[in-house]
Amino acid sequence: SPEHVLPNRPPSSLSFSRRNALLAIVPTVALGGAQVVFGDGETGLDKAALQGDYDRYSADYEELDGGPLAQLLGISKARAQMLSQAKGKVLEVGIGTGLNLPGYRFKSSGGDVDSVTGIDLSAGMLSQASEKARSLGLSTGQLQLKTMDVENLAFADGSFDTVIDTYSLCVFSNPVAAMREIRRVCNKRGQVLLLENSISDVAPIAAYQRVTAPTVAKMGGKGCFYDQDPAAIAQAAGLTVTVNEPFAGGFLRRLEARP
Repeated sequence: SPEHVLPNRPPSSLSFSRRNALLAIVPTVALGGAQVVFGDGETGLDKAALQGDYDRYSADYEELDGGPLAQLLGISKARAQMLSQAKGKVLEVGIGTGLNLPGYRFKSSGGDVDSVTGIDLSAGMLSQASEKARSLGLSTGQLQLKTMDVENLAFADGSFDTVIDTYSLCVFSNPVAAMREIRRVCNKRGQVLLLENSISDVAPIAAYQRVTAPTVAKMGGKGCFYDQDPAAIAQAAGLTVTVNEPFAGGFLRRLEARP
């Protein structure tokens, strides 16, 4: 299939729930491939506006990503599978409301995770994550939450054994730059685990995504451009992709990568 480089994207107003973006998947999951590579340029998303919008979304964010629709699309199963692989010192970028926190298996409970550092641009999201951590009884030794931009991580090279992102890549201002930072802070023997929105391998669905992505991002997708290729972005950042598994008709992907 021909390879397409997507142009820079316009800023979005980010006015409604991302539920509309995933609901756009459901009618087309059953359809039966063009490959889309997202370029290395800025998407045009305004970080300050994005931060403010996600502050407002924080109170009801989990109604989508942790609700019945997540079950229907296989998101919950993929999330559990990914989190079971986390080990050592973990960095979760775009931790949001802490939806992943119950899935981490800490060494204190017989698992492989030493600690989790969660970052997000939104203070509102981090406030929700902090409440969740308290309800789970997580100590400050197990979890630290920080306001931080993924494109400028304040960590030394090779600081983490596992770096995790779930469905945030599509809203990053410069996804390749963000992935380069993820690669930098992951140690050479570490792993990068991703669940991401993706362009579908199914040609009619991919065409639909390319046509609707700007509108979905602006009106229902919380700034998420769901027609990017996360594997191509990871590779452009210098990561070696070892697992690239589509689900939900290829709208979503589970990826594993090495620095």
